Amino acid sequence: MRVVLNCVAFAVCFSNKTLFSLLYFFSFCCDAVDGWCARVFNQVSTFGAVLDMVTDRVSTACLLVILSQVFLSLLALDIASHWLQMYSSHKDVKDSTSWLFRLYYGNRIFMCYCCVSCEVLYIILLLIANNQTENLLNVSSLPSLLLCLLSTQLLMKRTAHLVLSRIMDTSALSRYGEPKVLSFETPLHRNTLFSAMSKPVAIEVYNPNGKYRVVSTKPMPGTRWINLLVDQGCRVEICHLKKTILSVEDIIDLIGNRCDGVIGQLTEDWGETLFSALSKAGGKAFSNMAVGYNNVDVEAANKYGIAVGNTPGVLTETTAELAASLSLAAARRIVEADGFMRAGLYEGWLPHLFVGNLLKGQTVGVIGAGRIGSAYARMMVEGFKMNLIYFDLYQSTRLEKFVTAYGQFLKANGEQPVTWKRASSMEEVLREADLISLHPVLDKTTYHLVNKERLAMMKKEAILVNCSRGPVIDEEALVNHLRENPMFRVGLDVFEEEPFMKPGLADMKNAIVVPHIASASKWTREGMATLAALNVVGRIKGYPIWSDPNRVDPFLNENASPPNASPSIVNSKALGN
Repeated sequence: MRVVLNCVAFAVCFSNKTLFSLLYFFSFCCDAVDGWCARVFNQVSTFGAVLDMVTDRVSTACLLVILSQVFLSLLALDIASHWLQMYSSHKDVKDSTSWLFRLYYGNRIFMCYCCVSCEVLYIILLLIANNQTENLLNVSSLPSLLLCLLSTQLLMKRTAHLVLSRIMDTSALSRYGEPKVLSFETPLHRNTLFSAMSKPVAIEVYNPNGKYRVVSTKPMPGTRWINLLVDQGCRVEICHLKKTILSVEDIIDLIGNRCDGVIGQLTEDWGETLFSALSKAGGKAFSNMAVGYNNVDVEAANKYGIAVGNTPGVLTETTAELAASLSLAAARRIVEADGFMRAGLYEGWLPHLFVGNLLKGQTVGVIGAGRIGSAYARMMVEGFKMNLIYFDLYQSTRLEKFVTAYGQFLKANGEQPVTWKRASSMEEVLREADLISLHPVLDKTTYHLVNKERLAMMKKEAILVNCSRGPVIDEEALVNHLRENPMFRVGLDVFEEEPFMKPGLADMKNAIVVPHIASASKWTREGMATLAALNVVGRIKGYPIWSDPNRVDPFLNENASPPNASPSIVNSKALGN
């Protein structure tokens, strides 16, 4: 439509200036709608942008020929403005970090003048000139005309933006389908007032006009967490940068100069640099999408007054289930047998083929009988009728009562009762247990908790499982122990230097290794995303801290609104909450 209008304008510009003015103004109205449609519907053709700019400038050039060469400078400024828009907004333009780009988009007022005022001035000049070619400006009337037309144009753009974004938001945030991409591979400045990123980054944007800007460094499972943030007035941006682990520099680019909160991952290094950047951007909250936060310098967060959230209470059973799965897979040599079959090596049943360990009646050892450790112990005791020995700094009364009650049940039904024992030291567990699962927190006291000396204390055919944190085990010592003791088996979900394994570990047939998937059930991961989002928005809006971070069911009930609280803020006391 705009091309046709400009062609007509070109044809009549010398004979009917009034008609030209009307056509040109209507063309400019179409430009406003066209710009927002292109942004919302992700039209990123540089060719189309060039065609649009050229046809628009043709009619402008005709106008300037009629008027005066004095205003050629306005044309040059307008063309520069349109070129910068195209240059920064289309993905086949390679260089998007030049000083000119940053200067232009760093000053919203100047950009607004370039994009709007020049166009309006052309129309004003033509209307004032009418049939004159010399005295073009009526100084007394120009300011009011300029203000009136400029206000009209801005209102028109704003209205078009609100209508279109509301249509897309309704579709994107539907609770009955997958969310749609509002803006992808698009610099943030094209969306709304939050001129934040120093570099264009691939992002999804939900609720572009939200009052609070919340950034997620990775896409997270489910849509409920997005809906909850939007319901609280947040603009949600999800990074789609094709890197498994974002660098500090990547995250600084995401934060930009205006950010209220960030949802991050445990693979990211959240220390002094990032908390400083978030604080300068006006940020109040960061939440790991994880229960652990050993990747976070909490003292640095305290220094800048930023709340640090985590997601406990939602991954207890899921993590315990994976530990149990690794235990059974290692005991029965399931992964070895699977590889054997896939290689076409099976020729028939043999008495000694993949003989493993029976778990029933054996002793399971748990180091760290917290939520996950206790859940794992209950699964192994009840599921396989194993005896329990555990070590923890605190007595696990509930776990002890459970094993006692289950033992009484077995005895009443004529079966051998199970037993429990609280060990006085970790070494006692290592010596006595047939199967050992590690569930301690990671700190200076638990780094390389299982080392060469402690591995040597374990039984030759013992099984070791770790779903806690990789550095709890001296991985190099473990590789040597596996090599020297082929009947010793291990199941690992975490590694000392993720995502890497120590040399030789991948070659060990008596090792089962999986890529940190302990919490990877659909319900759990969606729940973690929900809790992380609520941690951030709760801090932004000044909500209180939830009284029990391990009792999070009220936040996960999809049929009810969550409490107005932050589920778990680890540094709440340090921040005075």
